[in-house]
Amino acid sequence: MKLLFVVPHYWKPTGGNYGSLGADPSPRVTALSSLITALHSQFGPQQALLQIRDRTLQPANQQKAVQVEIAIFTTQDCHVLEHLALPKTLYQHHPVDCEPMFLGFAAQAYLRDRQHDFDWYGFLEDDLIIEDPLFFLKQQWFQANVGSQAVLQPNRFDSLLTDNKPHKLYIDGPNSGIAVQFWPDREAMQLTGKFLGFPITFERSVNPHSGCFFLSQAHVQMLVAHPCFLDRDTRFVGPLESAASLSLMKVFRVYKPAALQAAFLEIRHHPANFLKNLRFSAGTVAAK
Repeated sequence: MKLLFVVPHYWKPTGGNYGSLGADPSPRVTALSSLITALHSQFGPQQALLQIRDRTLQPANQQKAVQVEIAIFTTQDCHVLEHLALPKTLYQHHPVDCEPMFLGFAAQAYLRDRQHDFDWYGFLEDDLIIEDPLFFLKQQWFQANVGSQAVLQPNRFDSLLTDNKPHKLYIDGPNSGIAVQFWPDREAMQLTGKFLGFPITFERSVNPHSGCFFLSQAHVQMLVAHPCFLDRDTRFVGPLESAASLSLMKVFRVYKPAALQAAFLEIRHHPANFLKNLRFSAGTVAAK
């Protein structure tokens, strides 16, 4: 299996609502380092079992060879790559000439350029971490059972152990429903099946945003061929959110695991800013 991950990345300490504008680079360094490390450790080929008796290594998880390529897109020389304590061989740096808010579209253009080279393609904002080694096995299972007109999105979550707050918070719950206007149809609103013997339900998501998406080679070729590809439409919240989600929902039926089984496919958001900013009022939870 060959995996390509494209990551738009930006950091400039100007202040603002996005983590990429914070004065301290260390949260971005930690997040991006964790993203790169997780992709290689979960899916890369360099995995081994320690033979304790003689301190030798035995190859592990080699049943299916995997190639991982990570392409990080930056602009205006505003990034934290020089702060990463990681071998530069673990990723490729692609500086591009564009406005920072449109970096996601530059990353999508690379999917078009490499549409025949990989089995699966991932688009990730630079603060997301995959912790599930079965992530793409689940994607393949879903695809085999549902077909290429549908895409499965992970549920994005924050995790933070504090008193009087959820220890795990899925942060992309139902919104105002603005996404529905972009759907290609209103069919198959719910799907059910079994995975490893356990029942699972998937729902057409009224908030398909997860800050990422994952497509098979067939999906990428369908996306690239669609008139909406790289149209720079920003009507879904803003440019960052639109690059991650808008073209996806125009072309495909977008599903997420239902809340009852939200952990079936999930991705961690780092740092846990949503949980840190939660406040409680009259027995309810609300964001500041």
